[in-house]
Order: sequence, then C-alpha cells, then structure tokens
Amino acid sequence: MKTTIPACLYDITSHDENLIINEMNNYSFMNRYAYKRLQEGKANGVLEKILSSKTNMNIRFAKDAVKDANELISSRKTLMKNYFDFWTSRFEKTNNKYQKRLNIPTVNKKSKYMKGLESKLKKQQQKISHYENHIKNDTYDEVIFGGKENFEKRSKNQITKEQWWECRNGRLSARGDATKSGNPNLRVICENNSFFLEMSTSQMNQKKTRYVKVRFPLYIACKQSKKTGNMNGRNYPQLMKQVLTSGKAYQVEILKRNGKFLVNITVNEQPAEIVTFPINGYKAFDTNPDGLAICHMTKEGNPLSFSWIGDGGLQDYPSNKRENLIYELCHQFVKSCVKDGTGVIGEDLKFINDKQVNSKFNRMSHSFCYRKILQTIERLCLRYGVEFVKVKPAYTSIIGRLKYQQRYRISVHQAAALVIGRRFLKKKETVPKKLQKMLTKKQRETFHSKTEWGQWELVRKRIINLLKKRSAKYYQWFDYQKDVFKTLKI
Repeated sequence: MKTTIPACLYDITSHDENLIINEMNNYSFMNRYAYKRLQEGKANGVLEKILSSKTNMNIRFAKDAVKDANELISSRKTLMKNYFDFWTSRFEKTNNKYQKRLNIPTVNKKSKYMKGLESKLKKQQQKISHYENHIKNDTYDEVIFGGKENFEKRSKNQITKEQWWECRNGRLSARGDATKSGNPNLRVICENNSFFLEMSTSQMNQKKTRYVKVRFPLYIACKQSKKTGNMNGRNYPQLMKQVLTSGKAYQVEILKRNGKFLVNITVNEQPAEIVTFPINGYKAFDTNPDGLAICHMTKEGNPLSFSWIGDGGLQDYPSNKRENLIYELCHQFVKSCVKDGTGVIGEDLKFINDKQVNSKFNRMSHSFCYRKILQTIERLCLRYGVEFVKVKPAYTSIIGRLKYQQRYRISVHQAAALVIGRRFLKKKETVPKKLQKMLTKKQRETFHSKTEWGQWELVRKRIINLLKKRSAKYYQWFDYQKDVFKTLKI
C-alpha cells in the first residue's frame, strides 16, 4: 500500500533556488528528449548515456527520465484502447435507443429528438474510427508537455511565462532504491528532529562536472493540536522516521507551483492484518454528499442501531476544506468500527461513464465526494485491519424507502444502509403483501415471474402513478402512504 507524505522546502536562498531550477530544466529536457527518441525506436540503454552526457546529470537521473517517458507511452496506448471500448459502448446504447424509436409506427423520423440521436450516432462513430485507427497502427494522440489546456492559455496570454514554465518544466523526480538506503539522488535526512532534503546536483568546475550534495530544509506536513499537543490526523513525521530507520526505498518528487517547492514522498506502507470475522457484526453505510448514513447490524442481519455522520454541504465547500472534512468524516467512521469490533459494508459504485444516463445519476457518479469518501474508507480499513466488503447498490434506496423506513422510523438513507448490509449477508428482500395488494390485476399476473429487483421496480412504478394522482412526488411516499392504503381499502 503506497502512501504519499506531503512536504515542502523552506528558507530557500536565491542560489539554492537556481540550483533546483537548473536540475528541473535538465530533467524535463531529458524526459521530452527520451519520449521523442523512444517513438523513433531508440534503445533505453543508449538513451540513458546520451541524456547523461547532454545534461551532465548522473546516470540514475537519466534512467528515471527514460522510465517516465516509457510509462507515458505505455499509458497513452492503454488509453486508446479504453477510449475505444468507452465509445463503442456508448454507440451501442445510443443505437439501441434509436432502433427502438424507429420501430414505433407513429414516430416522426424528422423530429428534433430523432435528428439529435442521428447526430450523436455520427459523432460517436467518428470517435470509434479515430481510436480504432490508433490501435491498428499502434499509435496514440500526441502529448503536449505541460498540458494542452495550459498551452492554449499561454498562446492567448491568459497565463504568464512563469506559470507555463512551472507546468512544463517544474518537476524533478527520483525513484527509491533499498540497496542505497532509500533514495540516492533525493535523500531525506533527519537530524535533531529536523528534516532535510539532500539533492545530488551537477556543477561545472574548470570544464569538469562535479556531483555535489546540497541540503535544503524540509517541512513535513503535520497538524498538531494547540490545546492538547497531540497530532490531528496522520502523523507524517513519525511515519517518515520509521521509513528512514527501516532503510526502505521511497520515491521523491519536487514540484514548483506558485513560486513554492512542493515535495511528495511516496513510501510503501505495510497494511494491517485484516480481521475477517468481526466480533460485533457489521456497520453498513450509504454514501451521500451530506455525510454517511450508518446501520450497525448483527451477523444475522438484524439492525442494532442507526446513526448519521456529517454536517452536510460537503459539495458547497472549497476543494481543500472539502477534502479535509471528508478525511475527518471517514476517520471518525472507521475508528468507530475499530473500537466496536465491526466490519464495514459499502456500495460498489462504478465511476465510469459507460452508459447514457440521466443528468442526476451523472452528477452523482462523477461527484468528487462519492469517489473520495469510498476510496478513503477503503484505504483506512486496510490501514487499521478492518474487513471491508462491497455490494451492488441497485435498488437499495427503493427497498429501504418502501420496506424499512416506516418500520424503524428512520431516514431513507439509513434504510438504504440496512439493505446494503442485508444484501452482503445474502438476505432476500421480499415485497410485503400490503404492497403487493396495491398492484393492478395485470401487474399481479406477471409479478411472480419477475426477479427480486424486477418486483420492486413494478411496485415503484405503481406507487409513482398513485402519487401522481395526488400531485405528489415519489420521495413523499412516507407522508402519503396511509391515504393511498385507505383509498385502495388495503
């Protein structure tokens, strides 16, 4: 399990800044040069020696630059295949929708909707052909170092020359090596509880290259409580000390952003041993942009308690504050699971836009909050040794709203969390007889031939139609169900 330790350089003199910028320029040049030569079929071993002689940087920096270029090329080729599959899937969905409309006798083929589908099919077919040609020829879309968007902004003078330089050249990276006690080119050193970054620099002296080790003060991020003095969140300095003591390899990357030198130190962290048989059952959670709805249940699937974590409005905050709040929320939840001796059950949400979906689901599936919450909880469970399992989220909110919300007097999100937990425990969610009696005669005839989810979908459609007659929405079922049952004499 990889962990990135955030840090930065401080108290940098103008001389030291020039040294770092010079190394960044050389490294970025080697990366771009290697990328172009690899496209032409140049061998790695030959490239490394050429780059080292051109920039006077040591051979290890040259190897890292060539490795970065190789990874960039392989990732671009993989991306072409992923895009081809993505647009093929989209084309099939749109084409099925188009063919179904054509089969309707009364459809107007010249309508705005049909013309829109035809235009969409044409564009999707062009995308498929584009990526198919790349796959056949083993090529890929060209790369603009620094980013295409930033390049266009610089062309329009929307960003400064210094900002464009930071995007294009402001990076220096060195991989770790356990045989060299961590990282030979960018080494982190701890002396008297203070951290330093030792960099191998190439300096010319009397027409000869000298490799000089230069130290810069390094600040490793930590949040210390002003009241108690304890560390809030992750104790990164302590983790860094453990890595240095063990002699394990770690990768270091320096980025120049907004005039500051940011440092990312990536270390391999050993995950804790997972407890696969929780003592006190499971805690299932339903993910929401406002927080987490939690249901603590026994191993038999019976709910013990319901709770909610979060103050709401995560999507309304700036990105830094939002990310910080998500981390605190997830830590609070996972630490409660460690304390209570429970496992964790969550939703297996797919954040790939492989279907033509409505705007509401599109916003939810691409939401930063959903993705970040699920990833953070999964990672924390690995760190603390908590069993984490995923289940399909389909129809969990529907079943929770129609079957459990009134029974336990809870919110629809907490009811969905209960369904998520029961689904992992392989409990069937049969439709209550009271809801079955609501169905029309025609719906009852096909009810038992449908799957479990199909039966719930049939009930949901019936409820939507009944609520429409009362000028009410589906989410208001909790308030209108007594009136519906009374009218139908159930």
